[in-house]
Amino acid sequence: MKKNLLFLLIFLIFSGCGYKVVTQTQKQNFQIVEIETTGDSRVNFYLKNKLNSRSEDVNLLKINVEIFSEKKKTVKEKNINNEITKYQISIRIDTKVTFLETNKDAEFTLLEIGNFDVGDIHSQTLTNEKKITKLLTENITKKLINEIKLLVNDN
Repeated sequence: MKKNLLFLLIFLIFSGCGYKVVTQTQKQNFQIVEIETTGDSRVNFYLKNKLNSRSEDVNLLKINVEIFSEKKKTVKEKNINNEITKYQISIRIDTKVTFLETNKDAEFTLLEIGNFDVGDIHSQTLTNEKKITKLLTENITKKLINEIKLLVNDN
């Protein structure tokens, strides 16, 4: 009896915490008017395509986005013969969001890191690098959109 009462009491305390999940449709209330990009062209191409695919509605909050992207490729591992076997790629984007109606700015930085193996032939290594770059850019774009949604909801 005491266990059931204790369980019920704990359930009532934690179920009424006031936490409310915001659905994705409630968050999508902005329109990107202009996107300015500098830095790595391949990363910028993926970012622009993903961000431009949003719908255009006149009732949405209008924003401008400035993005500086940087892609670094470093050696991750070498074998006993001092040959490179793995590379590490890091993609960093510095973003500035300007709200056109209120002239407020917000800045933030996002980072994604990934590794890829060196192929037997050079073209295979380049293909591996392109694949990991695209994957990291897709991940960072999702983070970017979520961060913009949070900024818009805070405004």
